[in-house]
Amino acid sequence: MNSNEDLMRAVKEIGQEFGKIADQAGSFVREAAHQVAGKMPGIGKDGGVLGDPIDGIRRLGELRDAGLLTEDEFQAKKQQLLDRI
Repeated sequence: MNSNEDLMRAVKEIGQEFGKIADQAGSFVREAAHQVAGKMPGIGKDGGVLGDPIDGIRRLGELRDAGLLTEDEFQAKKQQLLDRI
């Protein structure tokens, strides 16, 4: 093997490790979001929004803006709340 092949293999392995770390970080952030959501006024432990749907959308927006919810998670829950109006 030449040094170019060794370098390419090392870069690939590093990329795979970064991918694993990113997956772990994503799981950690989602779990943290669920824990925070369960402690916020008006948001149940299951992530369901209690009370006024508009206030719930605002609270969920705060979680999204803080990076604790993905845009897709926010949009899905927002639609559920809008369906209640």
